[in-house]
Amino acid sequence: MTQIPPPPPPPPPPLSVPPAHPSRNWAVIGLIVAVVAAGLLVVLAGGLYVADQFVRAQEYAQFQSATTRAEDVMEVAGARYDEIVKETGTSNTTPEGFIAQWKKFGAVAEEASVDLAVVQAEMSRQSALPWHTAMDRAREDYLAHIDAWMDEYADFARKGLDPDYTFDNGTLINQTWAIAQVSSKDAIPTLFSGGFADWQAQEFGN
Repeated sequence: MTQIPPPPPPPPPPLSVPPAHPSRNWAVIGLIVAVVAAGLLVVLAGGLYVADQFVRAQEYAQFQSATTRAEDVMEVAGARYDEIVKETGTSNTTPEGFIAQWKKFGAVAEEASVDLAVVQAEMSRQSALPWHTAMDRAREDYLAHIDAWMDEYADFARKGLDPDYTFDNGTLINQTWAIAQVSSKDAIPTLFSGGFADWQAQEFGN
């Protein structure tokens, strides 16, 4: 008698698949995007800062150049004054000697004022980015110092023509110089400073 084969075993139950968590996946993706964006912002901010410092350095270099030229004019005039004093003496007992000395002072002053006016015009044309207020202040303060010297030279030239003319000698020059000492130091950029700090300390004495 032929036997009937037993029925095949039932198929195994399907494997259970854990339920998906789409919200968790999106949270991970969002975190990654946030980290990348933050990194890009840091890089961008750093690049902008470096670029801004580079521009500040260029502005200060222009200021340095003009200031050095102006100081050279004043030093040359001062040296010529010293030569006149050596030639004529620190005091003159005769009116003629006094007048002759001041005529020489006046001639030096006129020449110096012409040379200084050229530098003054150059510095007046310099500009800085709107938010570079320290650079603007340094330039304005030094221009005020140049103005004080221009007034001084004008007084010297006038006294060379009019020995009876009197004027306040040096007060405004000293006041404007003290202000320019501070602002010229404050305007030095943090990066790309080169020798600005050394130059400022040597030129302005602080």
